[in-house]
Amino acid sequence: MMQAQSLQNSLSDKLTAMTIQGKFSIKKVYLCLIPQYQKVAGRSISLQPNMHPRYKFILWLVAWRRLAIVDRLLEFNIHVPMECCFCDTVDETLDHRFFACPATNDLWCRLLHWLGLHETIGTWQEELQWA
Repeated sequence: MMQAQSLQNSLSDKLTAMTIQGKFSIKKVYLCLIPQYQKVAGRSISLQPNMHPRYKFILWLVAWRRLAIVDRLLEFNIHVPMECCFCDTVDETLDHRFFACPATNDLWCRLLHWLGLHETIGTWQEELQWA
């Protein structure tokens, strides 16, 4: 008996949520039926209409961690020198190449300064979330 009452209240609450000013809304039902997926980080950046397709593709590769960087090439048994091509000190990874390497970090700092932004540079994931 208690379960039937709880089910009835739950159904009543859901139907109430699908009304607008007392009228049943098909649009609200439709929106409830559409599955809600997690938003893809960087999607809004790659959908810019004035961005060159080549840059969109590179950004897409980086966002999905598919860019052919040393650590990714090693997964496919492609043997290349492990050192970063900019600083020759540590193993090259996506985060190191774009943000942790002193050469690229300096480039990002100068670019942010030129744009008038005073942000600290984080990891790739943090920067993608920020953007």
